[in-house]
Amino acid sequence: MACANPVIICCGGRATVSGSALTASWTLDPHRLLAIWLLAVGRQVETRHLVDLVDRHDRRDLSIFRWGWDFIERCLALSDPLPIIAPSNLCLVSGS
Repeated sequence: MACANPVIICCGGRATVSGSALTASWTLDPHRLLAIWLLAVGRQVETRHLVDLVDRHDRRDLSIFRWGWDFIERCLALSDPLPIIAPSNLCLVSGS
């Protein structure tokens, strides 16, 4: 069963998602690649202080994954360009 909100942790150059290593077969799955990208977008939303655009300002109810999802939906609805996430930014999504 797939994790609804996977957590990416970079450990000494090895990336793991919810405890399983990112192997070649794992990264070929388009759904998992999308999940990684949405986590990276959500992390960028957080680091750029854009969380108020996608979550309530008085409390934080949504996960980083959901911040990414909602931010992409917002960009598409407003015809804004989608954010470009460099591979190096994937290590910013960390559980530690």
